Amino acid sequence: MKNIKLAFLIIAVAISSCSNEKKSFFIGNVKVINFEKQHAISGEHLNVDSIGINSVTVLGGFLIMAIYGDPYLTQIYDLKTLDLIGKFLLKGQGPNDFGYIDIIKKEYPYFWVQDRAYENIQAINVENLIGNTQATVKKIRYDNIVEPFNAFYVNDTCLLIKSFDVSKGLYYFYYNPENGALSHEITMYNYPITGDILQAKMIPLADCMKPDGSKIVSISGVLDQIDILDMHYPEKSISVTTANYRYSYEYIKNTHNDEMKTSYFSYPYCSDKLVFALYENNDIKNSNNIELHIIDWEGNPVYKLFLDQKIEAFSVDFDNGFMYGISKVEEKLYRYDINDILAKLE
Repeated sequence: MKNIKLAFLIIAVAISSCSNEKKSFFIGNVKVINFEKQHAISGEHLNVDSIGINSVTVLGGFLIMAIYGDPYLTQIYDLKTLDLIGKFLLKGQGPNDFGYIDIIKKEYPYFWVQDRAYENIQAINVENLIGNTQATVKKIRYDNIVEPFNAFYVNDTCLLIKSFDVSKGLYYFYYNPENGALSHEITMYNYPITGDILQAKMIPLADCMKPDGSKIVSISGVLDQIDILDMHYPEKSISVTTANYRYSYEYIKNTHNDEMKTSYFSYPYCSDKLVFALYENNDIKNSNNIELHIIDWEGNPVYKLFLDQKIEAFSVDFDNGFMYGISKVEEKLYRYDINDILAKLE
């Protein structure tokens, strides 16, 4: 699993089998879905240096891989030839160095990274980076925010931040880095996290933002659901699940994560219309139990893809019709041709 232990366990009630929307600990309504469109796909192993690979992003004619590297945190390949162009973004403590990065947005020729260690977001020009000229064109700090987990770039005067407070639990808000103003604070769950739950267990939480900054998707480990928060209309927030059972408070608290039946995991991928999320279906009694669920921003089911590899992180290249998946156990990178699938989604 992607080791992104960013948050503590939040209690959530999973879903009953009926299709009606029901209340849960999540602030929105629960929506039970069923995928009518399903397809199995096979990946092509790409012969690149994928040791320590953390994430992969396609930007123009480049394949950018974030790695758990030392001293460099990224390596860039030519997308067509898969030739290594070079390793970039030096890890260190200097004024131009990086600590730990996630690629959070892309718009050619720029990609934005969140540096969790130094609590900033940087816009990087990939052409300048490869040409060894000034690559960082913008740096926005948010180090005055208490307990920031994730930060997303909406525009120069607006970041979307996820944070944690004992009295509130997990919550999101907009932050203006120019004047420090906070707005649109939304608490993620109906009940605050208590101390005993904080100590009970930890689960991964991962997010992606709708490009216009109006919504955020949260994936919550053992919680068998995709939470979609509407930052402008919280009452329209929804929690999407395929489950036909209910997790009680005591069951979640006392059951080990590995014993949970199914779970969404890893970072989801978001476009302006669709949300892609990895799903580990432990009801399938073989090693190929990873699925890719595709929904729209209203929580409607679009497509379910069955993957042939133990993919733990991924990215979608809409321009060329591919999905890139990372198997961290094998430390291999796979490419899936999904042109036909994407054509059906348009």
